[in-house]
This record gives sequence, structure tokens and C-alpha cells, in this order.
Amino acid sequence: MGNAHAIYNPSNQPVEWMNINVGTSKVYDAFDLGDARVGVAKDPIPQFVTMKLDHADLKPVLQANGGAGIVLRRRVLGPAVFYTPWAYVDHLIVQRGASTGTSRMADISARARASRPAPRHWN
Repeated sequence: MGNAHAIYNPSNQPVEWMNINVGTSKVYDAFDLGDARVGVAKDPIPQFVTMKLDHADLKPVLQANGGAGIVLRRRVLGPAVFYTPWAYVDHLIVQRGASTGTSRMADISARARASRPAPRHWN
């Protein structure tokens, strides 16, 4: 089970990313194929799940889930992408002084607060 995936960085800046594995069991079922994809041609039509995280696509949300201030948000992947109970991936920017409230969906609880965000450069 699973999909091949890669990260394409069109800039000369480093990319910061996090790998999250959600499986149908409690066994970590991912493995490293050992292919860094360096120097290979980019597929004209991606052969795997793809998303674009673009600051221009984000919409302001006031007091998201009961939080404070304005959070910039966009849903980038919906339930049709996943084989598991994982339902979505959202792109959020929590501005300094803002926060998201508590959200409880399908027994998953998350709380995020802005503290000292690292500066990010968006193209």
C-alpha cells in the first residue's frame, strides 16, 4: 500500500518539510526508495498526489475555531486523496499574535498557537 511521492523545489532556497505517515494499522508502512530525484525531468502531469502551497491562494479566517486574530487558510487536499481516516490537509499561516482554537474531528484534537514564527520567504 502507498504512493510514490517527491518534493519539487523550483527555487534555490532550502525547503523545510515534515513527513507524516498515516496508515490503516499501527505499523509504519513507508520506506525510503533511495532515489533523491536529483537531475531528473519533471513529469508534465504529476503521476502522484500533488498540491501547490501558494500564499496568494490563502483566505483570511477571523478567529479560526474560536482562536484569536486572523489566520490565513486554504484546504489543499480533501478526503478523496486518502485511503485512511485522515480527511484533509490544510495550508495555514498563523500570524504573530493570532491562534487557532481547539478543533475536534474524528477523535483527533489539535491546538496550535503562534509564538515565535520563523521568517519565511514566499514566491
